[in-house]
Amino acid sequence: MKHFFYLRKAKKHLNRANNWGLFDVLGGGELIISAIKHGSISNARRQLVLAKDVLIKLNEKLKDANVEVLFIKMSSILEVTDIFLDNIISDILVQTKIADTKNSCKKAIHDVEALRKDLEPFFRQ
Repeated sequence: MKHFFYLRKAKKHLNRANNWGLFDVLGGGELIISAIKHGSISNARRQLVLAKDVLIKLNEKLKDANVEVLFIKMSSILEVTDIFLDNIISDILVQTKIADTKNSCKKAIHDVEALRKDLEPFFRQ
């Protein structure tokens, strides 16, 4: 179940990024905090790429399965602004992107779990 592994790892990294982002928004705005947050975002991106590859194969095998996961869509300008200028606006924009991706990841995990549950009877026979 590689898709679960990658999705759960991505969710873990997104949770970590979210926590560091909250700390950043609440005034911990040091360069190191932003760097750690963006490191977690990069780790989540890598896991989501791996998950997407597996989910594409799953969707091809099961024509009706339509499990999808969003990627963190963040411009490099926003990333640089958040790290080096570190202001409340960039902090909130990044937090919103993290939250959107985290919700997408949760939905993909739910969809794959539901699909697995639906298919269990076919494997018991």
